[in-house]
Amino acid sequence: MTSKLNFARLANQMGIEVVIFSMQTEDAITKAIKHETGTLCLPERKKISSRKKWLASGSLIKGELMVDRGAEEALLKHKSLLAVGVTRIVEHFEKGEVLNIVNLDGLTVAVARAKMDSSLLSQSSKKI
Repeated sequence: MTSKLNFARLANQMGIEVVIFSMQTEDAITKAIKHETGTLCLPERKKISSRKKWLASGSLIKGELMVDRGAEEALLKHKSLLAVGVTRIVEHFEKGEVLNIVNLDGLTVAVARAKMDSSLLSQSSKKI
């Protein structure tokens, strides 16, 4: 259920309406489209570039980093991620690949394109 809510939140941030519903209901998809069943998650009303939507879609995510609270706050303010804020490389990646950035609770806070591969990042940081 947690992953469904995380994806619903991500879709809402991209301006997409989401309905979470059970397939056990008769005519579930039709009823969900009509908002007759399930939980409706309304989209946020903000403009997001096509590039950011593409990055956030996750279809090409190759790696994952975990960051500390300071790095999380910086990313939420659209600042750059510094190596000092990375606490762990969860999944390795190459330069140029798209990666998921999660906070200490494992929740996605950003999606980015890697400027260096994970092996170089681990060499440049004493915390990892």
